[in-house]
Amino acid sequence: MIVRYRTSHAAATGLGVAGHGVGHWRAQRASAIALVPLALWLAFSLADGVAADHAMLNAWLGVPVNAILMILLVFAAFHH
Repeated sequence: MIVRYRTSHAAATGLGVAGHGVGHWRAQRASAIALVPLALWLAFSLADGVAADHAMLNAWLGVPVNAILMILLVFAAFHH
Protein backbone atom coordinates (compact mmCIF):
# COMPACT_ATOMS: atom_id res chain seq x y z
CA MET A 1 0.00 0.00 0.00
CA ILE A 2 1.37 3.37 -1.01
CA VAL A 3 0.57 6.28 1.24
CA ARG A 4 1.02 9.71 -0.26
CA TYR A 5 1.49 12.62 2.04
CA ARG A 6 0.48 15.83 0.34
CA THR A 7 -0.12 19.16 1.88
CA SER A 8 -3.21 21.10 0.95
CA HIS A 9 -1.04 23.57 -0.95
CA ALA A 10 0.53 20.80 -3.04
CA ALA A 11 -2.90 19.37 -3.80
CA ALA A 12 -4.20 22.75 -4.94
CA THR A 13 -1.20 23.74 -7.06
CA GLY A 14 -2.25 24.44 -10.62
CA LEU A 15 -5.92 24.83 -9.78
CA GLY A 16 -8.11 27.85 -9.31
CA VAL A 17 -7.46 31.24 -10.82
CA ALA A 18 -4.14 30.33 -12.40
CA GLY A 19 -5.25 26.89 -13.59
CA HIS A 20 -7.39 25.80 -16.51
CA GLY A 21 -10.24 28.22 -15.88
CA VAL A 22 -9.26 30.79 -18.50
CA GLY A 23 -8.78 28.19 -21.22
CA HIS A 24 -12.13 26.61 -20.43
CA TRP A 25 -13.83 30.02 -20.41
CA ARG A 26 -12.36 30.89 -23.81
CA ALA A 27 -13.36 27.52 -25.27
CA GLN A 28 -16.93 28.02 -24.04
CA ARG A 29 -17.11 31.47 -25.60
CA ALA A 30 -15.63 30.28 -28.90
CA SER A 31 -18.04 27.37 -29.14
CA ALA A 32 -20.97 29.64 -28.25
CA ILE A 33 -19.98 32.11 -30.97
CA ALA A 34 -19.65 29.26 -33.49
CA LEU A 35 -23.02 27.80 -32.50
CA VAL A 36 -25.00 30.96 -33.25
CA PRO A 37 -24.59 31.00 -37.06
CA LEU A 38 -24.58 27.20 -37.28
CA ALA A 39 -27.85 26.91 -35.35
CA LEU A 40 -29.42 29.65 -37.48
CA TRP A 41 -28.27 27.82 -40.64
CA LEU A 42 -29.85 24.59 -39.39
CA ALA A 43 -33.08 26.29 -38.33
CA PHE A 44 -33.54 28.03 -41.69
CA SER A 45 -32.65 24.84 -43.56
CA LEU A 46 -35.15 22.78 -41.62
CA ALA A 47 -37.81 25.46 -42.00
CA ASP A 48 -37.19 25.33 -45.74
CA GLY A 49 -38.37 21.72 -45.71
CA VAL A 50 -35.18 19.74 -46.17
CA ALA A 51 -36.34 17.17 -43.61
CA ALA A 52 -39.69 16.48 -45.25
CA ASP A 53 -38.73 12.85 -45.74
CA HIS A 54 -35.72 10.62 -45.21
CA ALA A 55 -34.60 10.55 -48.85
CA MET A 56 -34.71 14.34 -49.10
CA LEU A 57 -32.67 14.71 -45.91
CA ASN A 58 -30.08 12.21 -47.18
CA ALA A 59 -29.78 14.11 -50.45
CA TRP A 60 -29.41 17.39 -48.55
CA LEU A 61 -26.69 15.95 -46.32
CA GLY A 62 -25.00 14.54 -49.42
CA VAL A 63 -24.07 18.06 -50.48
CA PRO A 64 -20.51 18.64 -49.16
CA VAL A 65 -21.18 22.13 -47.76
CA ASN A 66 -24.19 20.92 -45.77
CA ALA A 67 -22.31 17.87 -44.50
CA ILE A 68 -19.33 19.96 -43.33
CA LEU A 69 -21.56 22.52 -41.62
CA MET A 70 -23.51 19.74 -39.90
CA ILE A 71 -20.28 18.13 -38.65
CA LEU A 72 -19.12 21.51 -37.34
CA LEU A 73 -22.47 22.04 -35.63
CA VAL A 74 -22.37 18.66 -33.90
CA PHE A 75 -18.74 19.11 -32.85
CA ALA A 76 -19.36 22.63 -31.47
CA ALA A 77 -22.52 21.53 -29.67
CA PHE A 78 -20.83 18.59 -27.96
CA HIS A 79 -17.78 20.70 -27.09
CA HIS A 80 -19.96 23.42 -25.61
